[in-house]
Amino acid sequence: MTELADEGCLDLSRSVQLGIRVLGDEAPEGELYPATSDAVVIGADECLDEGPLAAAARVREVVGDAPVYLTFDADFLDASVAPACHTPCVCGPDTYWTKRFFRAVRGLNVVGADVNELCPQYEPPLGPTQLALGHVAFWTLRLMEQVPGCVSG
Repeated sequence: MTELADEGCLDLSRSVQLGIRVLGDEAPEGELYPATSDAVVIGADECLDEGPLAAAARVREVVGDAPVYLTFDADFLDASVAPACHTPCVCGPDTYWTKRFFRAVRGLNVVGADVNELCPQYEPPLGPTQLALGHVAFWTLRLMEQVPGCVSG
């Protein structure tokens, strides 16, 4: 992320990292990302404590009307929902939380997106991670379809 910012491709002051969590005990304040980063970090505990509507409101506040590239990592979701990802971790949001978040950010100027971190070799076809990420991809496409000025056919 910092390389993109250094090359002028990404404005960190309009960037949000949502749902970051660490294994084990809580990370000391400010140690998830360097203090020099302008990116807004909303940790998993805050996401879960405050809820998806509050997280969506914070994202809207930060990105405003700017074009948005949305990237969704499977490991954002709790390992009970998405076990077949690169770094499964417990104590994360579930798909209901995620669906409510996506609904609450409708109208953002989403111009591109990706869904990643799936490791399909860790579960059978149509396993829970694949099912969850299929829905996330659908919700993401719906956001892009609803961008003002977007022609859907």
